Formats: sequence, C-alpha cells, structure tokens
Amino acid sequence: MMNKNQTTKRHLFLAFFFLFPVFPGKSSAPQNLPQGKKRQVEEVKAMLEKLLETKKLIAKEKMNWKISQELLQERLELKKGEIMVLQKKIKDLERNSKDMIAKKEKIVSKKIEIDEAWNVFELALPRIEKKILKILPKFPLTLQKKVMDLSDKINLESTKKRGKVEVRYLHLLGLLSEINRFNSEVTSSLEIVENDDGDKVEVETVYLGLGQGYFVSKKKDFAGVGYPEKGRWVWKTEKGLASQIYKTISILKNKGLAQFVSLPVTIR
Repeated sequence: MMNKNQTTKRHLFLAFFFLFPVFPGKSSAPQNLPQGKKRQVEEVKAMLEKLLETKKLIAKEKMNWKISQELLQERLELKKGEIMVLQKKIKDLERNSKDMIAKKEKIVSKKIEIDEAWNVFELALPRIEKKILKILPKFPLTLQKKVMDLSDKINLESTKKRGKVEVRYLHLLGLLSEINRFNSEVTSSLEIVENDDGDKVEVETVYLGLGQGYFVSKKKDFAGVGYPEKGRWVWKTEKGLASQIYKTISILKNKGLAQFVSLPVTIR
C-alpha cells in the first residue's frame, strides 16, 4: 500500500503528465481515461491551483511584510529623533529650572535684606523726623518757606500714631532733597532784614549753601553777612561789604563781568 506522501507524489506526477503532455498539439488529459483517473487528475489540478495561489499569497505577504518592516524602521528612526529632541528640551528645562530657583533664592534673600533694612528705618523714622524739624530754624528763611509745606506734613504725620511709613518716607525724602539742592547751589533772592535802627529793609541776599550768606540793600547803604547761630539763622551788619556783595549778586544775575570778589567767610 502507498502512504499519503506517495499518493500525493503520484497525483502530482499524473497531473503534470496530463496537464503538460509531451505530445505536441495536445494541451489536456486524454479523454479516454477511466472515470476514476479523470477525477484524480481534476483533484490534483485543483490542488496545484491552490498551491500556486497559496505561493502567490505567501509572496505577497512577504512583500507586504518587507514594506511594513521598512516603514516601521523609518518610524522608529523618526521616533528616536523626536525622543532626542524631547530629552534635550527636558535638559534645557531642568537647567532653566535650576537657574530660576537660584534667581528666586537670590530675590528672596534680597527681599529679606530690604525688609530688615526697612524695619530698621521704620524704627528710626520718628527720631529722624524730630531731628529734621529741630534743625529747620537754622536754615535761611527763604529755604524754610520753600520747604514749609513738606515740613508741615512731616510734623502732622509724625504726630499720628498710625501714619503710613511710606507716606512719611516720601515727605522726608522730598524735604532732604530740597535741603541738599539748596546746600549745593549759590542762591539769590529778595528778603526783608531788620537794620540796626529796628527798621525793616528790603535787601538782596546770596547764599553759599547753608553755611554762609550775604545781603545788601538797593541803595548799597546797608549790607552784612548771615550764618546759623544758636539754633537759628542770623544776619549781622558789616560795613564796607556793600560794594563787593552787590558786585557778586550782579555777576550771578549776569549783569556784571565775571571776576574774583573777596568776601569774608565765617567758620563755625
């Protein structure tokens, strides 16, 4: 008896013999075969067709698999590139995050320093306000009038138990700025000064900062010097200075030629 493999080989041989005859001019199995043989030939023929179809499908699947594999590889490479970009972004974010943390710590540290300094200033503010108000009478009258509004506000705010520190600071800063400006400039103005007879005379004054001042009347018959003394600003009559003081004021007002003028200075 023949086994299954032998039977299949026999069927394939018969199929090739009848499907592909060696006799010229014939393209199919002989028609005079027994009915059983014809059925076997048809079965083998069908098996071969299925075999060819299966091989075609396998070849197609292999081709599709190869194409899919190439596409998958390309996507994998693309994903690798995206991963590298993301990793770089993460590193940049981590570095920026560290920088931000360092900056934040620096800002917080600076804020603590400012808060501590502000607390010290807040505690010292009443003493500073009191000292400024105490020395104001030592300043020339023209400066006192100029800062009167600010000094009144400081005096008012300092008497309030809950005056805002920021407002008091701004008033104090404005007052000190005006005092510093006056002290760093040569200032001239019209004022009223009492003469030796007790009469009030209009004079022109000139101040060399806060330490020294001079005055002269329009008639040049009354002149003198001024300076802070015993907690207030005082004017003292000085004979023989009218011409020099008048000349100095004229130069300041661009009414005279620039030249050296000798004037006494009181150091206290």
